[in-house]
Amino acid sequence: MQNNYRDQIEDILKRPLNRAEFIRDIGLALLGMIGVTSLIMNLAQPSHKRSRSVASLTKGYGGGAYGR
Repeated sequence: MQNNYRDQIEDILKRPLNRAEFIRDIGLALLGMIGVTSLIMNLAQPSHKRSRSVASLTKGYGGGAYGR
């Protein structure tokens, strides 16, 4: 099984690419990493911490009428 993955990776690395294909592949890889990371962070964060309540908006520096 492990050799199969190595063979697939070697095939991908040996494949000739032009500049457009290279940039596309790198962009998709970065987008995939950022997307997966964001998804994991959103799933790990409890939902009650994501939304801000009205009470938390009225406290602190911007809580007064002047800060609105």
